[in-house]
Amino acid sequence: MRLKAYTTAVGLALLLIGSQSAADHPLLSEDPALTLAEVTDRAIEQAPERLTLAPRFRQADAWQKRGSSLLSGNPSLSLRYQTDRWQNDHDLTEYEGGLTLPLWNFGARRAARSVAAAQNAEANQAEAFLRWQIAGQVREQLWELAAARSERENAERALHLFEQIGGLVERRHKAGDVARADLLLAQSASLEAESAVLSTRAREIDASRKLQVLTGLTVHPPFVTETLSQLQSIPMSHPALAMARSERGRANAFATLARKTAKGQPSITIGPRREHPADGLRSEDSVGITLNVPLGGSGAAATAVAAADVAAAEALAEHDRVQRQLRAMLHEAKHELEVTREALSFAERNSKLLTDRLQAGERAYELGELSLPELLRMQRMTLTSTARKHQLTVQLNHRIAAYNQAAGVTP
Repeated sequence: MRLKAYTTAVGLALLLIGSQSAADHPLLSEDPALTLAEVTDRAIEQAPERLTLAPRFRQADAWQKRGSSLLSGNPSLSLRYQTDRWQNDHDLTEYEGGLTLPLWNFGARRAARSVAAAQNAEANQAEAFLRWQIAGQVREQLWELAAARSERENAERALHLFEQIGGLVERRHKAGDVARADLLLAQSASLEAESAVLSTRAREIDASRKLQVLTGLTVHPPFVTETLSQLQSIPMSHPALAMARSERGRANAFATLARKTAKGQPSITIGPRREHPADGLRSEDSVGITLNVPLGGSGAAATAVAAADVAAAEALAEHDRVQRQLRAMLHEAKHELEVTREALSFAERNSKLLTDRLQAGERAYELGELSLPELLRMQRMTLTSTARKHQLTVQLNHRIAAYNQAAGVTP
């Protein structure tokens, strides 16, 4: 009686906790019309990284305008006034004004336009790269939810089976065929199964919440198996590799520009001049042109070029790093996919064998040829095997999505 009262109280407490948790954090429902591409679009709208996309294009546009300009920088005005009023005071005055126009070095303007093109290419690749990144997050969270739901459904199936056995034991107990200890054992097994349902439901709620935060949606797309990519190696068009390549191109463009401008840019100044000589002589008006050509010290120029070359070398190293990482990712995804396929094949055969064995065991228990502990042990083995089969089925779909992600397939 004490055990029965205890198990009943614990069961009610667990049900109360589970119902409160479900009310506070409801599970996501499935929307059959929703696609992975649409979910990815919504997740991109929620991603903080999207805020960097528009400024990248504005930066490229700014460099394009600069490279299209006839001047290498902003023009400037100058004004010079000279007098001897506070010295000899012979009425000597001079006025001189000028407009300074910064010019391009040979090849510097072309280099600036190359920077603009590289910035624009990087901005375009940033969009594709962000979509690939977000698609990977969506795939991961979606299949985590599928795994959590599969665990919860397996736990519910186990609870249903234990309740069936509990009903069978109760009927036999009423008929006087089994002792009360068997009835309490069956009730304890049902309570454990009920606790497992609540635990797995909590994990499903957590997975639902993560997907909802990522996408901003209160629904999820169907758990559809993706078509496995036939790519066996990383293509040059892979979003991550293309992004690294565009970053390398931008760094190289800036290095070229640094070499063209490190010694300084020439400028030309055009302006009028008025001279009023001393002793009341007639004023003279003239126009002057000044050409300024910086000589540029080798040390100052070398440091600017060296800094740009370091950035270009780092971009090249990062490109090679990304390429290696993607190859390793694809290799690992392929290996895990093959292992999961083999494991699923074994789990399906094992599950069928144990299911047939359990059916025979249930008949044997009804005839009194098998004890309840042996029947429960057989049932737990069967449930574990069935759950393993379902988990591997979900895991196989997850591995296919991971392979597509590694291969650069974007929904």
